[in-house]
Amino acid sequence: MKPDWICKTVQTHFLFCFRVSVLQPFCEVINHMFGLEKEKNKPFEFDLEKELKSNKRKKEVLNICEDKSQQLKQALRVGEASGNFDQCGILMQGYAALAKVVKKAAD
Repeated sequence: MKPDWICKTVQTHFLFCFRVSVLQPFCEVINHMFGLEKEKNKPFEFDLEKELKSNKRKKEVLNICEDKSQQLKQALRVGEASGNFDQCGILMQGYAALAKVVKKAAD
């Protein structure tokens, strides 16, 4: 008489082999029918990266950043934005960072 653990091991192995050989192709067909198959993941791309693939849009964004930062510098020199000095500084840093990102994303 065989020990119980050997019988259970053989049964488990048989069920596993049965599942892989018979049920796996069936599951693949069902997944394909209902659109559940796994697709290969595409590398994530930000909206800005998608926009900057065209050189025209990249130049537009760089020109906008440069113009806005020049306007802020001029306003600070003249003294128009003396009350909002800190906020203007933060905006200038933001435009500089955006220009840097645009240049790196284009490469």
